[in-house]
Amino acid sequence: MRHYNAERRTTVVAGIGLIVAFGLWASTVARAKVNLSQYGGYEECKAGDDAMRAQHYDEARKWLEIASTYRSVPSGCLTDLGFTYEKLGKGDSALAAYSKSAASGDGDSEYYLAAMYEKGSGGVPKDTKQAAGLYRKAGDRAASGNVNADLLNNVAWALATSLEPEVRNPRLALEYALKAAAAEKGRPRPHILDTLAEAYFVNDKYDEAVKTEQKALESPDATDKSGYQKSLEKYRFALTGNKQTASAK
Repeated sequence: MRHYNAERRTTVVAGIGLIVAFGLWASTVARAKVNLSQYGGYEECKAGDDAMRAQHYDEARKWLEIASTYRSVPSGCLTDLGFTYEKLGKGDSALAAYSKSAASGDGDSEYYLAAMYEKGSGGVPKDTKQAAGLYRKAGDRAASGNVNADLLNNVAWALATSLEPEVRNPRLALEYALKAAAAEKGRPRPHILDTLAEAYFVNDKYDEAVKTEQKALESPDATDKSGYQKSLEKYRFALTGNKQTASAK
């Protein structure tokens, strides 16, 4: 797949070992008490995330809604819930879940909120200014601290390919794409390279786009080779045209 998405994301489950220690007591008569626990909800978050990644959205919704009733809920759990609501066509509920998670500093939710505002999907009013701001927040958050290469990759692709003038930002797309590739420590995955190539392309850096897409295509881990090949042909065509224009001057 070209892009990372919530179906492939691993929800934060730190401390789940402590949840297991509660055993049967935690899952029956003491449920109301566990709702107040510092670790309450992690078990349900994990079950919901597993179901979501398996595309069992009704089951995922059940677990994630239970998890959301706990006092302490990981922001990633709310992002999963928002994504699940989107898949079930519940736009208003998705917006609420993403907004709550984004307010706590979750970059993934900022990205998904941005996409909703950019497209006006799920009944959300289209707001490209809001979308651009949220993409920027998500990208900057992903680039700080423990760099999130997949989130940087997603934001870079959105900024490089958006048809909305207020959202499209080639310069920032390349900045994020380069940071995503650098975070891969010398071995960028094919979809990271593919996004970097597109970012080079929209910045008129055709030679770099060709070289980078070739690396993506030649990677032993490449699965979308037909897509990468089409992109490579596009970049080669642009490079040839650019050279011909330059020689004619």
